[in-house]
Amino acid sequence: MSDMNSNTAAVLISHISVPPISLRRRVMDHAMTGVAALTVVVVLVPLFAIFAYLVYKGIGSINLAFLTQTPKPVGEPGGGMANAIVGSAVILAIASLLGVPLGIGAGIFLSEYGRNRYGDIVRFVSDVLNGVPSIVIGIVAYGLVVLPQKHFSALAGGVALAIMMIPTIARTTEQRLHCARPPLESLPASCWPSRALPEKPRRCCSPHLETSTGIGRRTSRRQRCRCKSLPMPSRPLMNGTGRHGRARWS
Repeated sequence: MSDMNSNTAAVLISHISVPPISLRRRVMDHAMTGVAALTVVVVLVPLFAIFAYLVYKGIGSINLAFLTQTPKPVGEPGGGMANAIVGSAVILAIASLLGVPLGIGAGIFLSEYGRNRYGDIVRFVSDVLNGVPSIVIGIVAYGLVVLPQKHFSALAGGVALAIMMIPTIARTTEQRLHCARPPLESLPASCWPSRALPEKPRRCCSPHLETSTGIGRRTSRRQRCRCKSLPMPSRPLMNGTGRHGRARWS
């Protein structure tokens, strides 16, 4: 009976005639496709032009001195970005020491014991923090670290970056623990929270993925954290001293 029904359906489908697409619709489709491609070109051409100009002007300045020397005063040739490289490493190290243990711990809590009101609160706070602008978190770190210390430090930038890393690492850790959960029959009876949760399909998950995800996503925001970690004397254009400082503020 099922074979007869399938054959009947095939015959009916074969007899259904599809009307041809009109010339107007085909012309409109090709025209809109061309307009979309043109807009992509219009957006990408200036981007590639700026990138090519930066590479053309800056490729000759990348050398060992550029990576190992500190910036020179305004008007003097030479200098490098060693302080920026070291500062980035220090801020990332502080943020990792503060944020990675808390983020992984929160993710384990959400995965194993988070099926209650407290877990919902942690998830809600994590999702809210993921959407908070980094400048707002920077102001919070400024009030928590810079104002009590009365000076700028790398700790302030590390705290701001850690606050941004914790929710990302927590939520990623929870998801990874769910997808890597072993079959229920292989767990001992003492693991009752894991046995009470529904079985998830097993996948090959890297144990360092959640940490690298949190660090990678938040490193792009590190530049905004430097305003809380760099002391004022390291910014010669803002200290108002010297010929260039007076010219700037005049």
